[in-house]
Amino acid sequence: MYNTLRKVDDPRPPIYLAAPVGNHERKSPMATFDAVREVRIALTVEHFDQAVQFYRDRLGLAVVEEWQRPEGRGVILSLGPQTTLELFDGPQADFVDQVEVGRRVSGPVRLALSVPDADAAAAVFAQAGAQILSNAKPMPWGDRNARVQTPDGMQITLYQAANAGGD
Repeated sequence: MYNTLRKVDDPRPPIYLAAPVGNHERKSPMATFDAVREVRIALTVEHFDQAVQFYRDRLGLAVVEEWQRPEGRGVILSLGPQTTLELFDGPQADFVDQVEVGRRVSGPVRLALSVPDADAAAAVFAQAGAQILSNAKPMPWGDRNARVQTPDGMQITLYQAANAGGD
């Protein structure tokens, strides 16, 4: 059923309009987290050139931004609307961890979420049970970032883009 085309006169509602299964109402009065503007999957790769060649050249992902600096190399690739893949070499991952948290802490995979207010987003994550690794602070590239770790160990950067002020 999931891989079939729907006819225009199909009386069933599309899956995205279907009612949720079970009781999923919020049971706590905490703030909700529904203001994500972009989801970024950040990968630290051992063989940077090979990874870029695979994702950019073989899969055809469009380059959003690319850099090579003394701190390291990185590239951001588009995965579709509001979703990107960020590849770092080891030195770049070390640099980002250092400026966000003060020490090397992340593993090979990290999520980054673009939010309108990094402080407020970090507070929501903390209230939900995440550990704050670093409060929101200005980054050398202009964004304002916080880093949290969820109870299952996933590290998430909450970033307020430099151009997001006031919108």
